[in-house]
Amino acid sequence: MAEVRLTTLRLPKRVCPRKPVAGLVPSARERSLLPELCWSGFLTTGQIERLAFPSRRRAQRRLRALLDHGYLRAHLQGGALHRDTVWTLGPRGLALLRDEGLAPEDTRPYRLNPQSQKLGHAVAVRDVAVSFLTARARGLLDVTDIRLDGELANRSPFREARLVPDGLATINDGGIVRVVMWEVNCIGQPLAQVRQKLLAYVRARAAGMPLFSARGLVVLVLTEGERRLSNIRDFAASLGAEPGIRACLLDEIHRAGKLSGVLGVWNSRFRPIS
Repeated sequence: MAEVRLTTLRLPKRVCPRKPVAGLVPSARERSLLPELCWSGFLTTGQIERLAFPSRRRAQRRLRALLDHGYLRAHLQGGALHRDTVWTLGPRGLALLRDEGLAPEDTRPYRLNPQSQKLGHAVAVRDVAVSFLTARARGLLDVTDIRLDGELANRSPFREARLVPDGLATINDGGIVRVVMWEVNCIGQPLAQVRQKLLAYVRARAAGMPLFSARGLVVLVLTEGERRLSNIRDFAASLGAEPGIRACLLDEIHRAGKLSGVLGVWNSRFRPIS
């Protein structure tokens, strides 16, 4: 009997648009992605799949259609074919947001450097943001606001504290506002840098600085690998700040409900079965 091999079909990567054979009207699901891309600057194929599509193959097909029609642009991470394609808004996508009043007229296309050594960290930071967005979409967390580091750098109290988190989210927890600041410790980022930021958090809280001393503040640290996770937890414990600093593996929060459990915060309409 001839050997039968089962394979998972994957579409070959393509970043250059092709001439479309017909017009394209983005679906409501695809149109909802455009503001998220405008806000975040870029997202990967996997992140977009988590936000809006039931399968990777479906996401790839629709993203390529949006690429061909000028709604999106595609980039390879450092030219590496084994990494997820990175997507930014194209001219038609940005024009559509302007026409609908979802982007200011002076908004410019995001300038992505696919060769940047910091791109891997920026992708990981957006992984966390996507986890918050999917938790909100599924009714697991009542996320009322979410920001990335670029939006926080020149604002008080971060400017006074000389400390800018990788991201920040506010959550309505049964009428109580919880603030979550997150840091990502991944390959290419020295562990010492994360430790210095955690120490700065503790000092800002001890000094009574606004927001950093808020009762509902949680500093969430996401890491790659058990060894890094153990180091972060041991360091947090040595600071005497373990209750306010929570650590978790980055890939764990991709699962529905995991982020809520790590934070100990639940949407008032949702309760876990225990």
